[in-house]
Amino acid sequence: MTIDLLNFFRLSRLFDFRPAPLSEQMLTLLIIVFGTLVVVGIAAKIYRQLAKKDNYFNQLVDKYFILSVTMGVLGLIWVWFRLERVTLLSARFWLVLWIAGLIIWLVSIIKFQTKTIPKMRNNIAKKKEFERYLPKKR
Repeated sequence: MTIDLLNFFRLSRLFDFRPAPLSEQMLTLLIIVFGTLVVVGIAAKIYRQLAKKDNYFNQLVDKYFILSVTMGVLGLIWVWFRLERVTLLSARFWLVLWIAGLIIWLVSIIKFQTKTIPKMRNNIAKKKEFERYLPKKR
């Protein structure tokens, strides 16, 4: 009862427009992964509402929310197409494109988190320091 991912992504099977039905284990795994993404996205949105943080944190959580919910729902739609055996839309190469899209989107969010947010926070700190020495309005 093991899941063979190498067999699942074999090149000869990847572009088959009439793919064989998913095994029960693979179907369960995919539903759990995609469903977990949706749940994580909703949990991130709830956490954003409960944790009163700064605007940059809210932007970051919103980016993770949109990523996880969008990719989770797209994955669940793909699994539904597989179950219904829709010819073109249930092909396995869509899953490869989904993984590539997830990686690209995740890298852009991590870049925003590690590069852009610290720069913006640093700019605000410099601006506050500069304004500290300006005369106050009367």
